[in-house]
Amino acid sequence: FSDGMLTIQGDRKEETEEKDEDKRFYLRECSYGSFRRSLPIGEQVKEDKLTAKFKNGKLTVVLPKTKDAKEKMKKIPITY
Repeated sequence: FSDGMLTIQGDRKEETEEKDEDKRFYLRECSYGSFRRSLPIGEQVKEDKLTAKFKNGKLTVVLPKTKDAKEKMKKIPITY
């Protein structure tokens, strides 16, 4: 997190392998790549309270709002 921007980056690696029961062919594919995402956050987040957790392939980022941001929040009713 820097200058109001949250940047998430990482690398992805995937390998697949397939064999024919009669051993006529063997296929192996590998793909690699990196990614980077930058999100503008603004001033409505407590910068010193940001947390991130990576577990079981899932990244969870918590961006707690400031008191002023919570007071300005408007709830919109949803009709079904």
